[in-house]
Amino acid sequence: MDERIKNFEEALLSVHRSISYLTRVFLAERGLTMSRFRVLVYLDTRQEINMSQLQSRLLLSPATVTGLVDGLVNDGLVVRRRDEVDRRMVYLRLTEAGAAVRDEVLAFRRRCLRDALT
Repeated sequence: MDERIKNFEEALLSVHRSISYLTRVFLAERGLTMSRFRVLVYLDTRQEINMSQLQSRLLLSPATVTGLVDGLVNDGLVVRRRDEVDRRMVYLRLTEAGAAVRDEVLAFRRRCLRDALT
């Protein structure tokens, strides 16, 4: 049984590496990085989250998250909104274009996984 578990773990690791590599190539063709894609995954078109929430989900520094979000805003994939009462609060929401890119990448990853398992 231990040998089967070891082989399964090695197979999972191999699939993970392959899909991660293919995803990075797919993203690069669209001018994105894995970190920027992770931001798209955490955002939604219908619900806003603030920068602090995003930072805690991604486990990245505020400066790093700001840089990632700046690029996504410039590309039209994310929008920022300042709270009208507390101007220090900045909320983020995925645009329709951002959702389309996110969904395209997720569909690509699912195809890779399906291909790896068949």
